[in-house]
Amino acid sequence: MKMCLNCMEEIGDFQDICPFCKYDIQKDVPSESNEIKPGEILNNRYVVGKVLDRKKSQIRYIGKDAQLQRIVQIVEYFPEDYLQRDGSAKLIFKSGVDGNTYKNKMKSFYDYYNQIMLLYKEREVSDIYSCFYHNNTCYAIEQYIKSNTYESSINENKPLEIVAALDLFGKAMRSVAKLHHEGIYHGNVKASSFIFGATADDVIVKDFYPRINLQVGEAQLEDRRSLVNLFGCMALGQTDVMEIDVKNLINSDKTVLSNKIKQEMLSMYERESLDKSLDMIFRDIFDDSRTINQKPDSKTKKTAAKSSRLLKRKTDSNDSKNTLKKTLVIALAVLIALPVMGATGYFIITRKSKLFPKENVVESSSQESNTKESSTEKSSTNATEPSTTEAQEASTVTQGKTKATDSTPKK
Repeated sequence: MKMCLNCMEEIGDFQDICPFCKYDIQKDVPSESNEIKPGEILNNRYVVGKVLDRKKSQIRYIGKDAQLQRIVQIVEYFPEDYLQRDGSAKLIFKSGVDGNTYKNKMKSFYDYYNQIMLLYKEREVSDIYSCFYHNNTCYAIEQYIKSNTYESSINENKPLEIVAALDLFGKAMRSVAKLHHEGIYHGNVKASSFIFGATADDVIVKDFYPRINLQVGEAQLEDRRSLVNLFGCMALGQTDVMEIDVKNLINSDKTVLSNKIKQEMLSMYERESLDKSLDMIFRDIFDDSRTINQKPDSKTKKTAAKSSRLLKRKTDSNDSKNTLKKTLVIALAVLIALPVMGATGYFIITRKSKLFPKENVVESSSQESNTKESSTEKSSTNATEPSTTEAQEASTVTQGKTKATDSTPKK
């Protein structure tokens, strides 16, 4: 088996075209002079593939974890103002670079990805598997998810409807809010940074970028502005938009957005919005979004009343079901408790007889003495019975003699 360095899938030894990405295996994967050559191995574990994204201070490669046999993203800290590559992977300082300044910035890169690593339980945030120092720089290993991004929703010939764009905007905001809640920022909010998960409600944010030269608040403000611009990209069908165009779109009557939603979205461009958490802005926008495309006419009111009656019936039905469930649970608990109580009593009696054998001896001895006394009483009773009989017979004879004497005639 051999590996396609374009998609990192394993293919047959005699295959020249990758069946997964259709790449010609015989050709070398292109790379720039300051990039790691595809096929290099980092830290004796990670195979480096093609470059996915490059920015001023980091390079993102597709890669393969040879130990766990899974495709990953390898993020390399590579500030162009400080480093240059000597050969394939080794990095050296440019002339005149302050080594201490570089080390502080590299530590900020390391700390940034370590903070995101702690959010592994959040399904809306892509996982960071590890972060380590190597080759005079730092690397982060990020989860690779093969799925469609928001870019697939941007079509110049068919822009999304406002309601659909607002829905995707909200899901992206919810993902970024997970980072902001922990005092982190994303730093790279754009259409390709959001991918669709397993269900329609799952949107995962990825491709983080540490803005080391910015304060956290400044970086979070940039995230908010980029989120609103992302809404404009999807609603206008453009991959890149100007802030003024997005503001005009939001203020337009064609957007059918309520005034509250417009105000909240436009406020995300302003620094004052940092006084309000992104979670709170999300709730304010989407608690009010249910009024979109609704008209306050009599038909709407009737529908609402009908819905409320149906809801009440459903609630009453649920209450009766809950009551029945509680009754069944109590009855079942009683049935279970009775044999348990009986078994517990038997166990206590048995245990007591084993723990206190002397009481049994005393009881048995007392029982024996009682038995002896009863037998003695019986024997004495039996002994007195014949004497009593003899006395009765003697008295009978005496009485007979007396009667005979009385009946003899006197001379």
